[in-house]
Amino acid sequence: MPRKNNIKKVALYVRVSTDRQTVDMQTRELKQYVKNKGWAFYKIFKDEGFSGKNVARPAFSEMMIQAHQKKFNVLLVWKLDRLSRSVKELVTTLDNLSNMGIDFVSCSDGGMGTSTPTGKLTSNVTVTIAEFERDIIYEWTSVGGENAKAKGKRKCL
Repeated sequence: MPRKNNIKKVALYVRVSTDRQTVDMQTRELKQYVKNKGWAFYKIFKDEGFSGKNVARPAFSEMMIQAHQKKFNVLLVWKLDRLSRSVKELVTTLDNLSNMGIDFVSCSDGGMGTSTPTGKLTSNVTVTIAEFERDIIYEWTSVGGENAKAKGKRKCL
């Protein structure tokens, strides 16, 4: 009989940035991943319509509270940038999870996790790219808006 602390009790975290998106695909794939691994499903933490640029998100906050309470020992996300698009926030979150004894796994990033030095490095590089992408999109949007304004165009509501 396995010891209790060897059981993988998994929390899922899903997030989308706008209310025009859903978390359905992420949720479906993560549940299948848990089933394929033979892990025990704990709970889904869902933030819909929240940016990944900071961690001021209701489900994220609740997830971290329950992590402190040791309600689960693995956090599974569909893709690393679902957890955060800020290098600083991601590193802080991953450090906090690690200090609580909680493993982190990113399903669509090849099952990348933080239980190995290579996984930690890959996580940091991936989130750096995600943060760069977010900044570029913001820059393009800002420049496009300024250009339209200079041409006398107004935003349609």
